[in-house]
Amino acid sequence: MNRDSLVAYALSALIGASSTAQELPPVFEEAIEVRVINVEAVVSDRDGKRVEGLTRESFRLAVDGATVPIEFFSEIRDGDPSDGGGLPLDLTIQGSNGRTVPTHFLVFVDDFFAIKAQRNVVLKRLAEQIEGLGPSDQMAILAFDGRRLEILSGWTRSASQLRLAFASAAERATGGVWRRMERRSFLSRLPGRGALEDSSRFGLEEDRVPASMIENRRAELRGQIEVLVNAAASGMRGLSAPEGRKAMLLLSGGWPLEPEGLERGDPALFGFREDREDGLELLRFRAGFDPYAALADTANHLGFTLYPIDVAGLGWSGPAADADAVGAGFGSSERSEEAVLLELARRTGGRALLNDLRSRALEEAVADTRSYYWIGFTAVVRADDRRHGVEIDVLEPGLEVRARREFVDLSRFAETKMLVEGGLLLAGGDRASELSIEVGEPRPASRRQMTLPVTIGIPSRRITMVPVGGKLLANVEISLGVRDRRDTLSDVVTLPAKLAAPLFAPVYPEDTSFIYYEMNVTLRREQHDLIVTVRDVPTGNVLSTRVEVRP
Repeated sequence: MNRDSLVAYALSALIGASSTAQELPPVFEEAIEVRVINVEAVVSDRDGKRVEGLTRESFRLAVDGATVPIEFFSEIRDGDPSDGGGLPLDLTIQGSNGRTVPTHFLVFVDDFFAIKAQRNVVLKRLAEQIEGLGPSDQMAILAFDGRRLEILSGWTRSASQLRLAFASAAERATGGVWRRMERRSFLSRLPGRGALEDSSRFGLEEDRVPASMIENRRAELRGQIEVLVNAAASGMRGLSAPEGRKAMLLLSGGWPLEPEGLERGDPALFGFREDREDGLELLRFRAGFDPYAALADTANHLGFTLYPIDVAGLGWSGPAADADAVGAGFGSSERSEEAVLLELARRTGGRALLNDLRSRALEEAVADTRSYYWIGFTAVVRADDRRHGVEIDVLEPGLEVRARREFVDLSRFAETKMLVEGGLLLAGGDRASELSIEVGEPRPASRRQMTLPVTIGIPSRRITMVPVGGKLLANVEISLGVRDRRDTLSDVVTLPAKLAAPLFAPVYPEDTSFIYYEMNVTLRREQHDLIVTVRDVPTGNVLSTRVEVRP
């Protein structure tokens, strides 16, 4: 991120109101919040066949290692809620209303790492499999080129509209060739390595590899991974699915890890170590660095199950990808890229669609989301960014369960940051906003900078206003983010604000009056997109809008 894009914010007084610091009444103290965590659990026997008819008593649920009660339980069979073996149907299942539970498939097309011909093979097969969607299912399609996240299709059931979107996706340029050139250029500069040699094994002495070379490559990969993860997470937030089952198909062009361990002569270039578990060779993230955590965290927070698709594939019928098996005869880079997809699927309860499964990816995802157990429990929301482990076990012998492994108790700052960055990345993704925003004439701040007066109109009916000392007071947080013409994002800035209005001002549910807040924003003298969000602290309600700023 470019910290120079957003230079400073200088706050001025409220229009027609007082901004003096006052003791806020107890109503503004944030109460302890409890929310329901839903987990979709897929149960199969030793042969991989789905198991139906289990009851609440068939499962054990643990959070952070401690057993907790299963408060909500329903079995979904072929999309239809059942009574779970005689138990009353939990009518709190979102989106069902006692009818078929819809599944919403969000497709994320990676144009940054993918090679066009390989990507288009998968896009063609996805378009051919649209007819396999259920009658109440929907799909939306996003594409990311490393700079801008674009909506190719919003949520729709229209097969013709989706086919047009896939055709449009197939016309887009890709950066996969450049990514491979970057990698080969790095390898060619290593002592004793040829430009076209694979990186599967190294026998390097520590003092033969320049530290600067490793650090430069590490920074390059970290930056690429960060923008990719942010884009995919922003897509989930920017196109929040209607209520029901949610799944995200991630078309990966080969997502790497940093070259951690190379300077120590580690044989795995991209930071994986090899372990053995249940007779299968697994590749896991190296402790202490988890570049894709934000993607899995966002998916778990919003209830998305991830189905990563390796668009390059291997062109052969290999082992079942959801068995966590990775071919032992392939180079370290390819193995680490597959392991990234396996890990994302594992954390969210989905399946990594590798090898020839890429050719029937939508068929596999549709089948996988048709029948499952919906298990829910309540958790106290502390907004501390802590990650909590979730374990679901089947008490009957011989059965296996697949479900999301964790959830993150996101802080207000993290929530707002993702919302703002998502709005800046997502082209064409503006939601209807009730915020009013006016940008005044820019004033020169220096030879390269300008100061913009910005007035934010906040609808009084959307925030909590309480009469105190002859005034109506509100406690909000105002966050701002900026994207410049080079698509560089600024850091998100969040400002606490105490709003005040005359007591006689009408504040009713049908009220259309606004409370106005002024600030000065200093930016470089060029075109920018400005995202403004206002969060009502007592209720957590968030209002957001985007405006284009020109010098």
